Amino acid sequence: MFGINFSLLMNLTMLPLCYAMIIYLTSPYGTIGIKRGFNHILGGISSVLVVMLIFLVTPDIKNDYSPFVNAFFIIGPREELSKLVVFLILGRISRRKNEHPMATMFYVGMIGLGFAVVENVQYVGMYGESILGIRLFTATIAHMLFGMFMGYWLAKGNLDNGLGNRSVFGVIVHRDPKIKGLIYTFIGLLAAIGYHGLWNYNLMISYSAYGDGFTDVSSNTIMIMLIVFGLVGVKFAGDDLNASYRRQLKN
Repeated sequence: MFGINFSLLMNLTMLPLCYAMIIYLTSPYGTIGIKRGFNHILGGISSVLVVMLIFLVTPDIKNDYSPFVNAFFIIGPREELSKLVVFLILGRISRRKNEHPMATMFYVGMIGLGFAVVENVQYVGMYGESILGIRLFTATIAHMLFGMFMGYWLAKGNLDNGLGNRSVFGVIVHRDPKIKGLIYTFIGLLAAIGYHGLWNYNLMISYSAYGDGFTDVSSNTIMIMLIVFGLVGVKFAGDDLNASYRRQLKN
């Protein structure tokens, strides 16, 4: 009907939405809005347009460099910067104030999830529907985790727990919230780029060495390890944000 492959459409969207609902249901009650979460997924879909704009400024030169340079200095920065730009634009539109830090972490993750949906469509177009199965359980989760790690640092930059037993760096940035926000935003961007770079570098060197990329045993093993460590890291990051937020409310 109308030439639409509804089965493919469901496969592309339902599992990513399930990931979003799992995080929503396990987050502190009342901290996350479903509508805003969905808006950020749409923002992640539109972030591909930002990537295209970046391509216009920095032409695609990935074939001129090694897999390491491509992963950490070209592909990762382009895609994660586009997600950050969209998140900041959405923040200006919605004028978020007094937002729970877990919400920030979640919303950036949803942008990553939206980006992954578009990327999955592109990969299906290039390699066929058979590639979608593994991507729904690997790259889709990975993009969400890239965003959540970035969101963790963005949220930390907005928290104020007083001076306490801060380091010299902590005391300095505490005096200027704007500088603190910029520094933590930069750290968050670097964290997402680093994680994204590790993910892509693993795939690139496997593809270069064996020519089968997505089916190489070493590549799949490392992908699973990165996802597991990422999920555990996000759990600890979320716990830290909750604890920091409670301390802020007490101060």
